[in-house]
Order: sequence, then structure tokens, then C-alpha cells
Amino acid sequence: MEKMQRCRRWNSPFSKSVQGKRRQSGFVLLMVLAVLVLAATVLATAASRSCRSALEAAEAQRDLQLRWGALSARATVLPRAELLLGQEEARLQHPAVWARWELNLGNMPLVLGLSDEQAKANVNLLEARHGRQSMVASLGRLQSGSGALLPIRPRPQEVRKLRGQLAPPRYESFDMLFEVHGPSQLASVEGRTAPVKRITCWSDGRINFRRADRESLRAVTRGVLDEAELAKLLEFRREVPGGSVHEALKRLELPREQAVEAAQLLTDVSGCHALWVVTGEDEQRHYRLYVARAGGGAGTNWRFAW
Repeated sequence: MEKMQRCRRWNSPFSKSVQGKRRQSGFVLLMVLAVLVLAATVLATAASRSCRSALEAAEAQRDLQLRWGALSARATVLPRAELLLGQEEARLQHPAVWARWELNLGNMPLVLGLSDEQAKANVNLLEARHGRQSMVASLGRLQSGSGALLPIRPRPQEVRKLRGQLAPPRYESFDMLFEVHGPSQLASVEGRTAPVKRITCWSDGRINFRRADRESLRAVTRGVLDEAELAKLLEFRREVPGGSVHEALKRLELPREQAVEAAQLLTDVSGCHALWVVTGEDEQRHYRLYVARAGGGAGTNWRFAW
């Protein structure tokens, strides 16, 4: 009995020590687990931020590439518009209002579409000469042959100064004329014919008879040249590709007053060009339209982006 009591007394401190160590070991284990969980959380957060930063950096790089690509195309193509259109005419062996190129900007496709806005019918001139109702009817005819027609919804702006144009620039963008649901409806750079291929808002109103097609010339010269005179004008263009307006009107043998009025509507040079720049593919396409018109010192420029 005494031995048992001694044994208990002797074991008791050891038992308490073991229990204390177990509690301490359990606490340390919990601390280690907590530290591991915290470290994993910090690493996951850091990894998430790193991925997000990498994506943002890649997106910023892509946006910068898009902007500089578009600006480089504008700076390269628009000042050489007449030279490039002349090369396209030499290739096609007939007047060219439009030229298109497909390029690669690094690993990104780039489509350029250059047009002579001076070879299109200016809507501001059409409305100034014949009224809005007649202008709307002309827009319907000018869209012929381009597939689906754009709904016409004129929303003009108030303008007092002509700014070097034959008519007040009440319309300076296509969304002031049409119900447009996306830039792809306006650009013909994707291989389709655009409804606005004969329509412009930005030229000075005169039309380049050397390049414009019959429908565009008819719309601009309506009330001045009849169908027979228009046919003679186009015949002169075929026979004398580099002929001047003065020579053309001389061939038509118009009365003086009529010749003066026709000379105000026709030109043989182009001072207004537009450049479509389309980057990316499918749903990731970005559209930019740059328009430059010579005259008035530094000229006039427009920029549209989608």
C-alpha cells in the first residue's frame, strides 16, 4: 500500500509534464497550420494580383499598339492619298474612288481603306441646293447596289459659317444622317460594298468628275446638266483621262450661264480623303476613321473611333 502510494506520488509530476507538453505541441501545431493558411492566402492573393497585372499590362500594350498602328497608318497613307489612288487606277485601268490593303501589325491583322471624298456626293450641298426632302431621296438612290440600305434619319446641326464649303456643313458625321448600329455598316474594308460609298459629309461640295461614278455626278449636277450632257461628260473622261474641267465644259458647249454654274460644282482635283483603319478580328475589331480636307491653312481634320 505504501509502495503504491509512493508510486502514485512519484508518477504524478511526470503525468502533468506530459500533458503540458501535449498541450504545447497542439498549440504549436495550430500555430503552424494558421501560418500555412495565412501564407497560402497571401500567395494566392499575390498570384491573383500578378495575373491581373499581367493581363492589364498585356491589354495596355495591345491598346498602345492599336493606337500607334492607327496613327502611323494615318500619317503614312493620308498625305500620299492621291499617289496611292493613282497607283490603284493604274492597276485597275479605270478611275478608283477606293483602295484597300490588308497588313499585319506584329501578330495583329490591320485593314486599311482609303477613299476619295471629293469623288462622292456631298449631302450638305444636296440639301442646300434642293432641300431636305430631295436630299433624303437622293441618299436612297446613292445607296443603290450596296445591299441593305441604311435608314435615313437626318439630324442636322446649326451652322452659320461655310468654312470654305459651297454649303453650310450641317452634317459632319454619318450618324447625323443614318440610323447606324455599328461601324461595320459604314466601312467597306471587309470586302462588302458600303452603303455610303457614294456619300460624303466632308468635301467642299465640288465633285471630282475624273473619278466619280455616274450616280454621284447625277446627284451633284442635277438641275444643271441633263442626261445627255452627263453622258457627254463621261465620254470626255474616257477619251481624255487627264482632261480638265475647262476642257470638259468646252466639249459640252454649254451656254455661258450654265457653264459657270457647272464649273462651280465640278473639279478635276481632290483635296479631301478618308482613311478607315480596322484592327483586330471578329468581336475584337476596332474601327477608326480619319478624314483630312486641304485648304484653309492647315486644313480641316476629323477623327472617329469605335
